[in-house]
Amino acid sequence: MLISVDVGGTLGTFESPSVPDLLARLSPLSRSAIAEYDRQFLHPAPELTDELVSQMCRMLTIRRSSWSDLGAPGQFTAFDYASEALARLAALAPVVTLSNVSIVAAPLQMVDVREQLGRHLGAIYTSCQLAMRKPDCLCWQRIASEHAVPVDDIVHIGDRLTEDVRGALFAGCRGVVFTNTRKESVPADLLCHPNVAVVQDLSASIRVVEAWVASP
Repeated sequence: MLISVDVGGTLGTFESPSVPDLLARLSPLSRSAIAEYDRQFLHPAPELTDELVSQMCRMLTIRRSSWSDLGAPGQFTAFDYASEALARLAALAPVVTLSNVSIVAAPLQMVDVREQLGRHLGAIYTSCQLAMRKPDCLCWQRIASEHAVPVDDIVHIGDRLTEDVRGALFAGCRGVVFTNTRKESVPADLLCHPNVAVVQDLSASIRVVEAWVASP
């Protein structure tokens, strides 16, 4: 078994300002439009090239010379219980993180993740590194290949239904979603799915994984 875990909202918080917040200070576009451009172009970008910056400036109607005023995104801060929870999960199976994150933020925020939680992690995967974002099933297939495990032997833990559960299920994984951070309303098809566990919080997800390890 391999356990993949979402980061933001699951293991901790990405503090303000977010990348869309920073871009909104420079662009006249709506915050929702800016966030969509960030997800579509900056999340799966493996490198922040001059060409990509120029493209983003054109789409967001930002002067190219203003990009240097963008500023730094907020840091990652792990929840108080995250380290202990990861330690308990790592005692059951190797643990990696898998998160959607902008190439603007990833270099700084993943350093925070590594410094605060890295001793329990076998690897840290981001949408930038994989050049794709959840819920793309290829995220889990790539991780399965790199760790030489069958994709159906991966358990993914997160707090977003689309990115963390439906994507993992489509890849062939099992999924654990908890509802205390985003107050997600879980639809009936997931509530009754044999490969999905709906729990209240991260601690409860550990008990689910323990049961799956005992009865694979």
